[in-house]
Amino acid sequence: MVKHTQSRSSARWLPWVVWLIAATFFLFNYMNQVVPSAMADDLSEAFGIHATLLGMLAAVYFYTYAALQIPVGVVVDHFGPHRTLGFAAILAAVGCFSPMRPASDLQ
Repeated sequence: MVKHTQSRSSARWLPWVVWLIAATFFLFNYMNQVVPSAMADDLSEAFGIHATLLGMLAAVYFYTYAALQIPVGVVVDHFGPHRTLGFAAILAAVGCFSPMRPASDLQ
């Protein structure tokens, strides 16, 4: 009987954890969409590119976002939102923070 009560209490907070991960991931996604326009001058200077090329670079995010809607929907249908959301959040964080490595590590 005790085991049944413990599983019920742990099941109550699980939807909130999934919601928190989804809300944080949504904020992370929004920031990835907005930040490049806020620091356009710094990005142009750092990469040595003009505004047209910077716009094309920023548009790549939206092109890949649109192109992956159907495949990701199929994956979510197959594996469920819990596993897919956690994996996507970790993958996005790694992809976002990986360019922060020093240039000396790349050689």
